[in-house]
Amino acid sequence: MAFKFPNKAMAMIYLFISKGVCCIPILGFKATTTLVYLPQNLEIRGLIRESPIPVTRCKYNIHQQADKVAVLLSQIVNRQALKKSLNVALDEGFVRLHSTILQSLVKDYKIYLDWMESKGILECDPRYSEGNYSKAYRLGDVYRGRRIKGYVVTDKVLVKKLQTGYIDDKTKKKYPELCNDLMDLELEDFNAAINDSTSKRMRKIAQKAVADDIKEEIRKKGNKSKYKNLPPKLFKIAKKGLVQEKINSWQNSLAKINDKQFYFKQDQTSFRLHTSAVSIKKELRKHLRINGQRLVACDIKNSQPYFSTGLFLNPGKFKTTIEHYIKGYQGTKLDWVHHAVHNMLGKFESNYLADSTRKYIELVSSGQFYEFMAKELQKLNGKARSREEAKQAVFDVLFCPPRFKKLTGRKVMKKHFPEVLRFFTLINYGYTKTKSQSNGKIHQGNFLARVLQKMESQVVLDIICKQIKSKLPEIPLITLHDGIATTIGNQYQVQQIMKVELEKFVGKPPIIEIEWEKWGIGRYP
Repeated sequence: MAFKFPNKAMAMIYLFISKGVCCIPILGFKATTTLVYLPQNLEIRGLIRESPIPVTRCKYNIHQQADKVAVLLSQIVNRQALKKSLNVALDEGFVRLHSTILQSLVKDYKIYLDWMESKGILECDPRYSEGNYSKAYRLGDVYRGRRIKGYVVTDKVLVKKLQTGYIDDKTKKKYPELCNDLMDLELEDFNAAINDSTSKRMRKIAQKAVADDIKEEIRKKGNKSKYKNLPPKLFKIAKKGLVQEKINSWQNSLAKINDKQFYFKQDQTSFRLHTSAVSIKKELRKHLRINGQRLVACDIKNSQPYFSTGLFLNPGKFKTTIEHYIKGYQGTKLDWVHHAVHNMLGKFESNYLADSTRKYIELVSSGQFYEFMAKELQKLNGKARSREEAKQAVFDVLFCPPRFKKLTGRKVMKKHFPEVLRFFTLINYGYTKTKSQSNGKIHQGNFLARVLQKMESQVVLDIICKQIKSKLPEIPLITLHDGIATTIGNQYQVQQIMKVELEKFVGKPPIIEIEWEKWGIGRYP
């Protein structure tokens, strides 16, 4: 859908500043255009006039060249917004840009990327290894950590591509109702949402996230850390820039919904559905509306541990899913691992579970697992742990390579849930390096995470949503991986169907929380 100006003679550029959005009238643009978001201090046309781009297509059309630069550069900002797990300190702002996507936007994109590198507009990750992953790029030093502004794209071809390029046709064909619901998504008040993203509350969240990112970067890189021995003044400047990058990604996600540039695609690794709604920072989702109506989400509590209990309670149902990932172990030095996993699955199918495993299932299904872990983690060193810290310790066990044996969460799991930990370790045995440790080389991913996420996507997308749409087609649904948002008044119907279908799927009833406060409601009116 194109961005429509209220007046054919006038366009508006959104400039994100600390107090909100400043609308600057620009005369002379056509009514059908679209917006992309770039650093506030970047003046593309001026740079092209100073140093022409050596292209043959549109050689004498600076405006068209500038549009192409803007669209290519905006892909970095877009990827940062879509990749919510991006560690801005550890990844140093680099995001991978796939050549097929770039070429679909601009055929001679390489010339533009080379020109942008020469002008310091963007930088290429020197750690790139040809033949493994796509090249990674980031904004140049002068533009990184700056506020962003809206750039109006007027080139008809690019406008059309931007309008249609974010909805994956295969995914839309598979989930047409969910795609239609997503395209009804809107913001109640764009300016209010942008103001909220820069509020004191959200800045504190951004600052904490950056502090955690830097802490993780120092832990992983040690003496090679960029931040470990940085002088206080430079550290403060660097941290401020990273905080702004976080806020920029939040604002870009809000702007994409406001401009009706929706993203809708199911990945083929874990089969999760990635959408514009998922990319919205959860504290800002309260600004979302469908046809003017407020939304609230029904969330599966302890979702990853909860789905893991299904591997013990309903192993026959998920044997094929596990085999899909570990079949590569067969005929290799890890063939014994393949046999061991299937031996354990056979044991579980016979309902032979260790007492410790039954205890794990009960703690998870009752919603007390993280509280239990927090108490046991405290016993290791006497340091009190919050529920969130305990949750992170569990995630480290689930999502880090098994060779990380010194993880505190792993020590607790080994003591209290040895059978559970052994099964998880076997599934992930070939997972020896994280993506950041692989230096761009192809490596085995986290099979356990993929199994759990595939279970989640299967039940949420293919069972629960289809069930709701068949019985109650008028109810709008916005999926959020382990939760489903709907308009107020429909939440209890969605919650009930989720409870029934999840118990059938996993083998234990779930805890489904209606997130009133997180969606800015407080309680049901």
